[in-house]
Amino acid sequence: MDDTPVKIALVSHDRRHRRFLAKTLHSPQALQLVAEFEGFTALSARTLATTADLVVLYLASTDCHRQVPMLDLLCDLSDCMKVILVGECQNEEHVAALLRTGAHGYVLNERADQELPTAIESVLRGRRFISMPILDAMAFRFIDRENDTPSCSDADST
Repeated sequence: MDDTPVKIALVSHDRRHRRFLAKTLHSPQALQLVAEFEGFTALSARTLATTADLVVLYLASTDCHRQVPMLDLLCDLSDCMKVILVGECQNEEHVAALLRTGAHGYVLNERADQELPTAIESVLRGRRFISMPILDAMAFRFIDRENDTPSCSDADST
């Protein structure tokens, strides 16, 4: 990141989460919290698109399916800016669906203080970010797939 502060907007229905995440975001000097929103609506999406370089959006429920109404707005928003989700959902399939919808990163709420600054830096550099426990689960699921690729012994016998 260059010397220009990255403008970050924070969206959460819960004041405690906004305070916690704002405190986390104030640590690195290259980050500037420019807006806090209590809810995520079409109006806040338009405002965010003009005031911030990146949005940190807190997902309030562990039930990822309850986030569906917000996903259409996220798709529109992600076309013009970077979006990092902070949530409690640990289901790797649901997290992958959120990323396919348009989010650039997903940080588990319990790891936000450790991972959010790294997530922001990664996303601003054009990469995706997924909290380590979810990324581990995704990797193990990928590795454990059966019959997708030949085994090493199959390749050696030819």
